[in-house]
Amino acid sequence: MSEDIPEEDMEYLEFKGVFRVPDTILRHELLKAFVESVYPFLPVLDLESFLLPVISNDGVQTVSLLLFHAVMFSATAFVQLKHLHNAGYETRKEAREQFYLRARTLYDFDIEKDRVVLIQALLLMTYWHETPDNPKDSQYWLNVCWSLGASIGLDCDPSTSPMNPQLQKVWKRLWWCLYTRDTLLAQNLRRPLCYGNDKNRLPLISLEEFNIGTLHREAGSPRFQGLSLPRAQYGQVICEMPSILQDLNQLGLVQYLPTSTVALLVPVLARLVLDFKANNGCMGIETFERFYQGMQVLGTLGDIYSFAVTVRRFFEGTLHGGKQGSSYVSMPSAIRNLLTKKEQDAFATSELTGVRGNI
Repeated sequence: MSEDIPEEDMEYLEFKGVFRVPDTILRHELLKAFVESVYPFLPVLDLESFLLPVISNDGVQTVSLLLFHAVMFSATAFVQLKHLHNAGYETRKEAREQFYLRARTLYDFDIEKDRVVLIQALLLMTYWHETPDNPKDSQYWLNVCWSLGASIGLDCDPSTSPMNPQLQKVWKRLWWCLYTRDTLLAQNLRRPLCYGNDKNRLPLISLEEFNIGTLHREAGSPRFQGLSLPRAQYGQVICEMPSILQDLNQLGLVQYLPTSTVALLVPVLARLVLDFKANNGCMGIETFERFYQGMQVLGTLGDIYSFAVTVRRFFEGTLHGGKQGSSYVSMPSAIRNLLTKKEQDAFATSELTGVRGNI
C-alpha cells in the first residue's frame, strides 16, 4: 500500500475496517472455499504466490490488500454457514456485504495502482449484485475490467513480451476469465454479450497456462489443510468425526470417500490414543467407542486405499504397547507428516513406555 496516503484517509480506511482480517479459522475456511468453488471458474491469480504469504503471515511476503479482501469476499458465497456464524456474522448476506465493502472502499480510494491486480480483484467483485439504484453492480465491475485489460494490452499474445513465464500464464487466463465471466453474466441476466462476441481477440490458451499440479509444501501441506484448532473445537471434531464416518460406513457410503479421509482420521485417532495415555492408560467407554468407530472405517477404506491399511496397523500396534507380534511398530513417514511435532514426540514417548489399553 502506498505510504503517501493522507492521515485523514488512513483514519477513514481504519474506520471502514479495511485493515481487519478474518481470524485464523475463518481465513482458512474462506481460502479453502475459494480454491474449491471460485478458482476453478475464475483462475485469475497465481494460486501459490497468493496463498504462501497469506498462510505464512510473516510480514515479509505480501499480497495486495484489495486482492485479499476480494478473494475473501468471493469465498463468502460458498463457505459453510457455521463458520460465518462462529465469526459473529448472523447471516451470509451480512458477511458478504462487509467483505465486499472493504474491497470496494479500497478501490474507491484508488489504493491499488497495479492494473493486473485491479483486474484480478474486480473480476472477483463481479460476484456482488448491488441494488438497482446503485450503478456499481457486477456489470459495472466487468466494464472496468475490460477497459483496464485493453489499456495494458491484455488481449495481445504475452509470449512476445519480456515478462516471465508465470506472469504470461496469468495474463492469458485473465483475458479468458473476462470472456467467460461476460458469458455467464449474460446468461444469468438474460442480456447479450457485451464484449465476448469478438472471439478473434482471445489469445490461444492451453493446459500449460493453468496451475495444474502440487502446491508448494507450505501451501498444500496437511497442516495448512487442518489448521491443528482451539482445544474446545478440536475436541468437538474428535467427538463427532468418527461417529459421522461410522454412520456413512453403515450406509455403505465410506467406499465413495476420497483418500484424504484417511489423512483426516490420523490426527483424530492420534489424539484419542494420546488422551488415553494421559489418563494413565485407562480408556473410557466413549473414547474407546470413537476409536473403534475410526478403526472400523479404516478397515472399510483399506479395501480401496492401501494407506488406510498402514494407518490401521500402526494404531493397532500403538494400543499394544507399540508392538505388533514380537516387533515394535515404527511410525511411517506418511503418518508422521500428518501429526504436529508435539504429537510425534508424545508417540515416541508412548512407544518407549509401552502403552496398553484398559477399559
